[in-house]
Amino acid sequence: MIVKACYKDKDFDYFTDKENGLERHYGDIFECSDDLANERIKNKFVKKATKEEEKEYYANQTTVDDDIPVSTEQEEQQMIDDINNNCTDELEQSNGGEE
Repeated sequence: MIVKACYKDKDFDYFTDKENGLERHYGDIFECSDDLANERIKNKFVKKATKEEEKEYYANQTTVDDDIPVSTEQEEQQMIDDINNNCTDELEQSNGGEE
């Protein structure tokens, strides 16, 4: 369920999310399980998000791009070789050319 944090008292305008330890500040819009959302609504930490707030929430979500090219084994081996060569060069420099 998409909810909006509405917790506020004289000292604090946030609560700590027991699912992930994040601070949920007054006005934050986020998703949580229906059971937890109902518990939080009952305890007045959140209220159910409006349709407009749900649209805002989904509009701000990042998506995973499935079109990102995957490196080949040859490219990966070249990267490993480059790292190893770089480490060897640095080791030689720090030891004055001695290994």
